[in-house]
Amino acid sequence: MSTMVPSVSLIREAEMGDLHAVVMGILALKQSGVWQTLPFVPNYQHVEAQVVMMLHQTSHRLFVAVDEAMMMGLCGVELVQQRFIPDLLFVLEWALWVRPERRGDGTGRDLWRTACAWGRAQGAHGSIRATPWAHGERLTMSMWEDT
Repeated sequence: MSTMVPSVSLIREAEMGDLHAVVMGILALKQSGVWQTLPFVPNYQHVEAQVVMMLHQTSHRLFVAVDEAMMMGLCGVELVQQRFIPDLLFVLEWALWVRPERRGDGTGRDLWRTACAWGRAQGAHGSIRATPWAHGERLTMSMWEDT
C-alpha cells in the first residue's frame, strides 16, 4: 500500500495575492540543492520586488500549485532567446520549489509541464533548467521534438 500523497489538483498562474507565499517559497530554495552552498543571505524585500516585476512581464510566468488554498509549490520561468539564432526561444527555469511533504508526489513534475506548455504556446523550442545529479545540480538544455 502506497502512502504517497496524490499530486495537487490545481496549478495556475500566480497572482498578487500569492505574493507572500511565493516569496517564502523562493527564500526556502536557500535550504536545498545548490542554493544552500552559495554565500548569500536571503533578502525578503529584494525577492518580493523581483516577483512583483516578473508578475507584470509578458516574457515571465510564475505558476503555483495549490491544494486547499495552500501553496504546495511554484515554478518560475522566462522566455529566453538563443543569442545567435533570434527565432530560437527556450523556457528558462529560474525557480522550482515544492514543499518537502509534497516532494515525490508529482507536484514538481506537473508544475514543470505546465511551464513548458506555456512556453510551447509562446513558440519556445526547448528548455533550460537545473536538474539534480550525483554532485548537486546542473543545467540541462532540452530541445523539444514536437515544436
